[in-house]
Amino acid sequence: MVREKQPSVPPEGRTQYAGFVNPYTFVPLPELDGNTAFRRTPHHHDRLGPGRLSGRIDVELTLRAPLLVRGIRTGEEGFPRRSPDGGGPAVPFVPGSSLAGAVRSLHELIAGGCLRVFDADFRPGYRDPVRPKGDDWTLALVTGVEHDGRPRLRVCTRVVWAKAKELVERALGGDARALRTGVRVHISDWKREGPRDRARGRAIEEVRQGDGWVVLVGDTGTRTENDGFWCAVGELPEGPAGSQSALPTEEAWENFQRAVADADEVRQDRRDRRRGAPAASAPGAGDEPELVEVHHRGRLVGLRHRVTPRLLPGQVVWVRRGRGAEDEVTDLSLAEVWRHHGRFRAGERVPEALLPCEDVDSLCPTCRVFGSADTSEADGPEQRQASYRGHVRFSDAFPTGPSVPRTRWADLPPLGRPRPGAGQFYLQPRPQVPLPKEKDGAYPLREWGSAADETGGPPRRLRGRKQYWLTGRADKRPYFRVRSGTWEGEMASRAEYVEAGPVFSFSVHVDGLLPEEVGGLLAALDPSLLFGEGTGYAVGGGRPLGFGACTGRITALELTDAAGRYTTRTGSKAPFDAEEAVAAFRKRVTGELPEVHGTWKAVQSVLTLDRVPSEQVWYPTEQRLIDGDIATGNLEPGFAFWKRSKGIQLAKEKRPLIPLPDPTEEDQTLAWMPEESSGDDAPRKGRT
Repeated sequence: MVREKQPSVPPEGRTQYAGFVNPYTFVPLPELDGNTAFRRTPHHHDRLGPGRLSGRIDVELTLRAPLLVRGIRTGEEGFPRRSPDGGGPAVPFVPGSSLAGAVRSLHELIAGGCLRVFDADFRPGYRDPVRPKGDDWTLALVTGVEHDGRPRLRVCTRVVWAKAKELVERALGGDARALRTGVRVHISDWKREGPRDRARGRAIEEVRQGDGWVVLVGDTGTRTENDGFWCAVGELPEGPAGSQSALPTEEAWENFQRAVADADEVRQDRRDRRRGAPAASAPGAGDEPELVEVHHRGRLVGLRHRVTPRLLPGQVVWVRRGRGAEDEVTDLSLAEVWRHHGRFRAGERVPEALLPCEDVDSLCPTCRVFGSADTSEADGPEQRQASYRGHVRFSDAFPTGPSVPRTRWADLPPLGRPRPGAGQFYLQPRPQVPLPKEKDGAYPLREWGSAADETGGPPRRLRGRKQYWLTGRADKRPYFRVRSGTWEGEMASRAEYVEAGPVFSFSVHVDGLLPEEVGGLLAALDPSLLFGEGTGYAVGGGRPLGFGACTGRITALELTDAAGRYTTRTGSKAPFDAEEAVAAFRKRVTGELPEVHGTWKAVQSVLTLDRVPSEQVWYPTEQRLIDGDIATGNLEPGFAFWKRSKGIQLAKEKRPLIPLPDPTEEDQTLAWMPEESSGDDAPRKGRT
């Protein structure tokens, strides 16, 4: 959120950009299915073995962009400095864990490592189109909860709609606070007329105090500006409640949990828990649903239940039952217009060989060097550990030179979590798929499981590994041109950073690596050894904003074999220099993974400093960037780009799917505001 708005006309002498460069791109994943050389048994730590090297690699990092140093070590958020030797003056530093993570990520790119940090079960959620649910949906009252959290449901036989005002006046004694989800009323008549005909075909004519019908008070999904606020009312079946019980399927309950996790109130609860505040959705929170006031046109109309991952007795939900299974619910929803999930898990969208390593006797090239952590959950009461310790250790990085680098404070804008559900960026495009028509109820092509995934073959693959563009001209990046105090809101934060220019040094301790494995490590520490001058990588946080770009340089390479390490005779030092080690690595990788050449071309593109114009690297906003002293309102997040690039055919307009350019393309510019089009394609490229 920002405090000021941008002028509509750029000041004289300044450039208004019609396009933007997205801060991130993707390096394509290599096709490894069927490659038996990819995973191998690692060399364990019980012996060094012939030809294996140990020792130390010294590295210098030159900051090509500002580097965040605050908040990177747990417990030291307020103390971003410490002494290198424990007794000298405290200085800013980069923790070894941060360095190890950055170098490991780069090693995965160049060596074809597995997707170490990856949720194979992920499926994104999307907001439902604003249209009524079909007649196969009805309401249900939660009557109990099973041991696994699934609710027992009393499914209503039919649903009608009533104005909140009429329910309050006729059945609830005129008290708006008495109108709440779960309250019972009696309905004796209804008619097929009124503003809700298109939704359910019935509008209530007579309602009074009583029982037999249960009310659902919604929120935005039931608002209409011209005809008051309406509530769905369901008729409960006759007979004892227990005899009418239905359960959601395990898949329906899993889908519901995933959808709830994306709800605004649940996300807010997670933020509250991180700050130590109590959260409504926390496990063990009360046994009764929390009530939230619902207002319409400034007036209280009733109380609804707060959204949480749990369903408790007394809550009312929308359900859809399977055909021929009256006691089984196949879908759950908290509102008539709510959320649905995309099809196909993330694990089905990548080569199976790239899924995270789990078997310590079959590890990818990166896990054989850096180690593999067992993140699987035990199925029974017995706990097991199947991790593999790596062969490298990183020291912290401290500044070199006689003077201590000065630090500054920065206001960081609120940056949300990644949105892999934005398929126009995160999924491989299939341009031959025709646009689905919104009037037919089709989902946009951007969604996981849309028509683009139903072409007779496998679903679209993930675009690749996410990488942020590296820019050495930080003063040109839009973020660094806004005035201090611009950002506000709960997700905004402050951070301390070191200006570009200083050099930091650190060491990597190696134990038992083959020469070609050392070469891969060296290439990840200094990409110029593999890709030439002008390439680097990013360290620390704030990468979407332009922080962290640096270049590495190997300053010392002291490696010996077992004889040199443990005997008194002259050590057998590495018979090659850094370039020779990298050449050995190149030969091994290209021999085992012939398709890596295409991947390396993309890696070289994203690791090249200033490969893209710094002044245009920002997320799409509602207004175009202006060079010079950028007005603060210019960086306010916008949604027009995402709406116009999602791949859907509207009644009078085509909104084509607009993917990210391939990282090897010369021009990475996207149109700032995709134009409405009556043709098959809208312009993708902007003009600078």
